[in-house]
Amino acid sequence: MNTKVVVILNNPSIVGGATCSVRKIMYGRTNSCDVLEEKRSAYWQDVKRLFPQVLFVDPNQAICLGGECKAVINKTLLYRDDVHLNDVGSRLIGRMLVSSGVSFLK
Repeated sequence: MNTKVVVILNNPSIVGGATCSVRKIMYGRTNSCDVLEEKRSAYWQDVKRLFPQVLFVDPNQAICLGGECKAVINKTLLYRDDVHLNDVGSRLIGRMLVSSGVSFLK
């Protein structure tokens, strides 16, 4: 049996990720909806070393650029709550990763 294992790593938690940008428009708030990117746990590096055949997809490669993670990319709201991507956001992240060659965790 020729099976490939793919691990999709978690995206960042953004408090108010689903509502921050809307509140900015509605109430004229000036606070940022972005959060600083957190360093990945060494755990995944160890798993990759032990199981080199496993492919890792990291959505943060699209969500977090320049050390900041965005709740909105290209005017598209990514989150449905503080942690989960919404359908439209998931598709956008997927397209961005595919168009960039889906860089796997090294």
